[in-house]
Amino acid sequence: MDSPFAFLLPAYMAIFTIVFGLVWRWYRRSAFWWAFGFLWGAIGFAMPLLPQSVQNDPLGYLAADGCFVLSFLGYSQGLLHHIGKPHRHRIVRLAIATATMAVCGYAIYGAESTPLQYVTSDVSCGLLLLPVLIAMRRHLTLRIDRVLFAITALVALETAGRGVFVTLVLLAGHPEYLRTIYGFEMQSVAAILGMVWGLAALAAILLDVVAGYARDAITDPLSGLLNRRGFEQALAAVPPQGCMIIGDIDHFKRVNDRFGHLAGDGVIAGLGAIIATALPPGGSAARTGGEEFAIFLPDASAAEGTRLATSIRQHFAAADWREIGVATPLTASFGVAAIEAGDRAFQDLTARADAALYAAKDAGRNRIVTHEPQTGVRFMPETGFPLLLRAAAAG
Repeated sequence: MDSPFAFLLPAYMAIFTIVFGLVWRWYRRSAFWWAFGFLWGAIGFAMPLLPQSVQNDPLGYLAADGCFVLSFLGYSQGLLHHIGKPHRHRIVRLAIATATMAVCGYAIYGAESTPLQYVTSDVSCGLLLLPVLIAMRRHLTLRIDRVLFAITALVALETAGRGVFVTLVLLAGHPEYLRTIYGFEMQSVAAILGMVWGLAALAAILLDVVAGYARDAITDPLSGLLNRRGFEQALAAVPPQGCMIIGDIDHFKRVNDRFGHLAGDGVIAGLGAIIATALPPGGSAARTGGEEFAIFLPDASAAEGTRLATSIRQHFAAADWREIGVATPLTASFGVAAIEAGDRAFQDLTARADAALYAAKDAGRNRIVTHEPQTGVRFMPETGFPLLLRAAAAG
């Protein structure tokens, strides 16, 4: 290794180790594995700084190879954690790592072949990234992920290609090549690419952290649905055309009083899960407060909203809550309304759906009331009984 790189490579890798270690404190598991990878990379590249007696020891060569294998195992695990697939291709990657160390051991102690050691170590490190690249192909929605994928592919190609090239140079009897300007440039490319790779990974993790905070700001932690702020943002992003459903758990205070607030939280979480499962693509659902939920279906009619509300009501009524300590059946009521020509804002739609919900409560609960603008009635599909609008709830 040329003298500039004897200090530069382990130094910048040590810096990345510290930076990713700090990011790990934000509970980003992928950052831990990047810190792990850069730590072992720093140790591996620091080996030439050790006394000559250690450098020339065959065990020192094998230890350096082991450091680089551990390093690339860390990088690959960090990438897989980033895409949410931490266990993907684990056996394949461990098999490549084990085979690499076995062949390197044979090259050092058995065949005493430096070219075989070089080609095995570098090509295998590149191969460790191949299963990761295959897994990443389906997770390239964000631009930063596409950038990270491209740089990872370049690192894999450069690492494997460099190993093959150096091996051919050594086999041709030109070991002095690594001390020429061309060898220096080759090492420079590897160093720069490694730094860019680390920066891209750091950017991806930090953007993921920011996105996580943004999601938390608009998500209700109990139900897993949007909160009121998130629901308002979702409505602002769609055309004013569709259907609103507002639901409320019947006699929810009794649940809290009789079975405790922890059980009540479980009921809210359960209804949230039922809504999330039933919600069609493009729809938005939120817990807007207490035991009240709201759903908006873009471009949907009141009839379509009623069908969805019916499905949710039936699943909720059929649920068994004994596992969370609630030993009685539970029900919910829903109000449904579609956007009308005279609506000036979503508040008009919400007011009609809310009034329909109160009409369902007044009619005995555990039912759905749908606002019908043409007839001036709210219709309860379960009974087929039309409920005339009261003047106080009109509009």
